[in-house]
Order: sequence, then structure tokens, then C-alpha cells
Amino acid sequence: MTDGIKKKECPRCGTEFFCHADSDAPCWCMSYDINPENLKVLGIKYKGCICPECLKLYGQKRK
Repeated sequence: MTDGIKKKECPRCGTEFFCHADSDAPCWCMSYDINPENLKVLGIKYKGCICPECLKLYGQKRK
């Protein structure tokens, strides 16, 4: 991809998704509230980003 948007594969479920973390626009994952305990679990269990569906299991989308 270009402009810092990267195609990634979720290490939890294998789904492909787009990560915007290195782009000029905020990534979709920044719209989730994830408590510190879940952030720690994510960092231990998975190296890198997980997809939107899996992230829903660890956090809640802001309204």
C-alpha cells in the first residue's frame, strides 16, 4: 500500500485488514477504548496489530 497504509494479517484469526498507523490519518484502531489490562494481554499474546473484529473482543468502540 501507499501513504503509510499497510495490508496486514491478523495474528489471532488470519483475516487480512488495512492498518493506517503509519499514515497521516488516524488509524481505525484509535477509535477503541481498551483498558490497560487488555492492552497488556494484547502485547503479550500478539506481536503487531489485530483486525477490527478481534479488537472488539478486547475493547469498546467510542461513540
